[in-house]
Amino acid sequence: EYFPEILDYNFTANVEERFDEIAEGKLPWNSEMRNFYDRFHPLVDEAMHMRLEHKVGERLLGTDAQGRPVSVKIGRFGPLVQIGGGDGDEKPQFASLLKGQSMAEITLEEALRLFDFPRNLGTFEDKDVSVAIGRFGPYVRHDGKFVSIPKDVPPASVTLSEAIELIKEKRQAEAKRVVKTFDEDADLQILNGRYGVYIAYKDGNYKIPKTVSDPAALTFAEAMEIVKSQADRPAKPSRSRKTTSRTKKYTHDMPKPLKAKPGAERKRFTPDIILTFEVKEPETKLLEFLYASMPDRKRTTVKDYLKHNQVMVGQTVTRQWDQELKPGDVVKVNTSREFQTFRNPRLHIVYEDDDIIVVNKGYGLLSMGTDKKNEGTAYWLLRDYVKRLDPRNKIFIVHRLDQHTSGLMMFAKSIQAKEAMQHNWNNMVLERRYVAVVQGQIEPAEGKVESYLAENSAHEVYSTTVPGEGQFAVTHYKTLKIRGRYSMVELQLATGRKNQIRVHMKDLGHPIVGDRRYGAEPSPIHRLCLHAQTLRFIHPITRRDMNFTSALPPGFAKLV
Repeated sequence: EYFPEILDYNFTANVEERFDEIAEGKLPWNSEMRNFYDRFHPLVDEAMHMRLEHKVGERLLGTDAQGRPVSVKIGRFGPLVQIGGGDGDEKPQFASLLKGQSMAEITLEEALRLFDFPRNLGTFEDKDVSVAIGRFGPYVRHDGKFVSIPKDVPPASVTLSEAIELIKEKRQAEAKRVVKTFDEDADLQILNGRYGVYIAYKDGNYKIPKTVSDPAALTFAEAMEIVKSQADRPAKPSRSRKTTSRTKKYTHDMPKPLKAKPGAERKRFTPDIILTFEVKEPETKLLEFLYASMPDRKRTTVKDYLKHNQVMVGQTVTRQWDQELKPGDVVKVNTSREFQTFRNPRLHIVYEDDDIIVVNKGYGLLSMGTDKKNEGTAYWLLRDYVKRLDPRNKIFIVHRLDQHTSGLMMFAKSIQAKEAMQHNWNNMVLERRYVAVVQGQIEPAEGKVESYLAENSAHEVYSTTVPGEGQFAVTHYKTLKIRGRYSMVELQLATGRKNQIRVHMKDLGHPIVGDRRYGAEPSPIHRLCLHAQTLRFIHPITRRDMNFTSALPPGFAKLV
C-alpha cells in the first residue's frame, strides 16, 4: 500500500544484480546504499504521515483543479471536507458534509460540489436570497435572517420560489408567536408558547392567570401588575427532612459545611476608593492642585495616579499634569485602580451620571438584542461597561432607535430613572428632532403628517385611516435645504411609533434616501439617511432640563 515501487519485481531483481557487483568489487557499496536511502527515506516519512492521518480520521480524496489536496476528516462540529492546508500561504477552505453523506463513501466530485455554496438564487423584496450550509445544516438567507431547509430537501435543488415559500412560512410562524407588544416598554411582550400564552419581560417568563379570558386585551399596566406579583412572590420553602442516622445534625464541635467554594470570599467585589475635590482657586494647574489636595500622599504616588489614568477632571480621564483648572471644576482620583473608560467606534457616550447615560449611536448598530443577536448591541456594550465599574451595576432600556438610524438615545442606570421616564414619557421628553435626507422636493415645504400606524405579518409598518386598526401618529416636518434630487428635512415627533418617520415620508411620496423597505432607491452613501439630532428631556431624578445635540453624519452633506 505504501511502497509499491520497492516491492515491484523488477526493482528487486535489479537490487540483486547490484549486490552481486558489489560482492565482486565492481561497485562501491557506500554509494549504492546512499542512492537507495535517498529514495527510500521520503517514502517512509510519507507513509508515516498517511498512517497518522488515517488514525485521527482523515481521508485524502485527491486534488482540485488548482492542484490543492482535498480531504475529508472530523472537525469540531462534525465531518467536513477541506481544500488546501499545506505549507502554502493560502488559507484552507472548509465545507460540512450534508445529511446522508459519510466520510468513508464520499467521492472527490461530491466533496467539490459542497463548495458551490453559498448559492445565490435571486432577489425577494429587493434583497438577495441565497442557500448556504452552516454549522447546523443547510439554510436560506434573506435580509440578514436565516431559515432552515427541511432535512428531506437537498439544498442544491432549492429554487427561488421554494426559498421564498420557506421565508413566508417562517414569517407566519413568528407572527403567530407574538400576541402583543407594548410601546411603553419594548421588553414586555405577550407570546404564544409551547404550553400556552405567557408574558415575557426581560429575562423572565410569567404565567397569565386563568381568570384572564383574552390575553391580547391586557393593558400595559395589567401586564406589569402580573409580572410584579409573580416576581415578588417568595420562593417555596424546601421540605425539611427528619434527622436520621444518614442525616445527622451539625453540632458546635463538628465542621460546618462551606457556604461557598473555597476562595470565593476573596473574589467578592470591593468598591473603588474615589476621592473627590472641587477647584476653588483660579489659574491652578492639575498637578499642583493634586499635591495641595492630598498632602498625606507622596509626590511620586500622586504622579503615579496621573500616569496610570486614575485622575478625572469632570467626565474626562486625563494624564496632562499641567492642565489648567478653573473654579467649579470637579477632580476625582481613583486610588484603587485606573478609571474604566468606554471606547467604541460605533457608540459614543455624550453624558453620564449616576442615573442616566446619553449616547450617540452609529448607523447599523442595534439598540437592543433580538432573537438572532444578543451580543454587540448598544445595550450589550453599555451593560458590559457599567459592570466593569461595579458588577452590581445595571443598565435599562428606556427607548430605542432603528438599527439603521443614527443619533442620540438614552439609557437608565437605575430602576427609579427607568420607571420615571417610561411612565411619564410624553411629559418628560420635551423635544425629539430628527434630520433626514429624502428623495425629491416636498410640497409644501413645511407641514405635518397624521395617520394611524399598523403592522402586518411581515413586520412592515403601514398607514391606515381606520382608528381601531393602528396607533395614532403625528410627524411635523420642515425642509431645510434642497439640492438636485434630494432635500434635507427636519422632523419633530409628536408621538413615538415604530418606523413612524420612515412611513410618513413614504406617505408624502418622498421616502428617506436608502430606505428600500419603504420604496426608496439605493443610497449613494450606502446607509439610511436618518439621524436623531436633538434629544431634550427632564432628568428623571434631579428634574434638570437636559438638552443634547449631535452633529450630522458627514455623508449627508455630500447629498445636500
